[in-house]
Amino acid sequence: MTGVAGLALMLSACTSGPPPTPSTVTVTATVTAEPASPPAITDQVLENLTAPPMCQRQSGRLVDGKLPGIPAGDGETGLAMNADKKYVWAQSTDPQASPSLVVAFSCNAGGVEWPNVLGFFGVHGDLLGSYDLGDIDRLEHSKVSSIDYRGGLFHVEWAAYEGAGSGTCVETEPDLESADFYVADGKPAYTELHLACERGD
Repeated sequence: MTGVAGLALMLSACTSGPPPTPSTVTVTATVTAEPASPPAITDQVLENLTAPPMCQRQSGRLVDGKLPGIPAGDGETGLAMNADKKYVWAQSTDPQASPSLVVAFSCNAGGVEWPNVLGFFGVHGDLLGSYDLGDIDRLEHSKVSSIDYRGGLFHVEWAAYEGAGSGTCVETEPDLESADFYVADGKPAYTELHLACERGD
């Protein structure tokens, strides 16, 4: 019995040893970051944008919503406002879109208001280009009432008129018009232009 027990003990000693090293499995996970949302647009952001050239004035950065350095009596350049005294603008919901923001600007020279100009801005507030609505209407005034972002396009509505409110369709009312704007090859353009009536009707 003693011999058998000793042999079993010797075999146990020979076969025993450190436990086997467990296998290591490396798992690599790829995480796709969601695109950042477009920056929030506040009145303060708008009031410090760069105004496009208009009213025969050069482009320049606004201060409190107005272009500084214009002599008294020579008029002003600044952000356009709608009937509710709100700035008129729209922002893309796509963080990769260009332009990211479209804003309406107004100007006057010596008290005479010129057609509104649309400013197109990148996601960091850089001015990409502009479009003078007077180039569409060829009327004395073009005043933007609203801008809405609609699936890659900026839908703009405005009133075009001469003098105190005379349109080309109805003499006592301005022409209500609209178009969808975008930027192509670095230049603002539009599609789906809807005029109140055909010019000359």
